[in-house]
Amino acid sequence: MTSIFHFAIIFMLILQIRIQLSEESEFLVDRSKNGLTHVPKDLSQKTTVLNISQNYISELWTSDILSLSKLKILIISHNRIRYLDISVFKFNQELEYLDLSHNKLAKISCHPTVNLKHLDLSFNAFDALPICKEFGNMSQLKFLGLSTTHLEKSSVLPIAH
Repeated sequence: MTSIFHFAIIFMLILQIRIQLSEESEFLVDRSKNGLTHVPKDLSQKTTVLNISQNYISELWTSDILSLSKLKILIISHNRIRYLDISVFKFNQELEYLDLSHNKLAKISCHPTVNLKHLDLSFNAFDALPICKEFGNMSQLKFLGLSTTHLEKSSVLPIAH
């Protein structure tokens, strides 16, 4: 009788762990190194962390991430993005961490993303530092990565904070 009781407890614990893991996997999505050319369309609206690094994504549109209103972390490094309009994140108000490093970005258009704490634009194809006055409005920003080897001129505008 005791062994059946122990078996039942162990079975319930394993079941609880599996349910917890499946719930967490709905929030954390890792599609890195998948040969993607576009942002996947089958993502849960509950996704909070999305890693789509090391793929072949060349553009990012508002419609790609519109339904991801809970998104806090987006890692899209090591792709082929050449231009980015930061306003694509206007519906991702909870976004705090954005890694766009190691792409082919030559230009970005600025749009204040107020909750952003980490923005990595390092190792892209900028010929001038992509600093714009809107970065000064990002009062939560703690990290701005601009490391590069391609700079030919500096066009740093004053940044508040």
